[in-house]
Amino acid sequence: MERVSLAQALNDIQHELLKMREVNWPARFFEDICIDDPAFVRPPQGDTPPAPAIDWQ
Repeated sequence: MERVSLAQALNDIQHELLKMREVNWPARFFEDICIDDPAFVRPPQGDTPPAPAIDWQ
């Protein structure tokens, strides 16, 4: 298995996500869905379940 630094792995993921955004989302999609109303409050989301243990070996 090839070892990759965490920074490189995150950079690769970000690069892939940006490519997806450019290809799959209509122009200005993220700007259009942005909620800038100061009265908007996100409801409580509850507790996050514990993450599973990952064996990195």
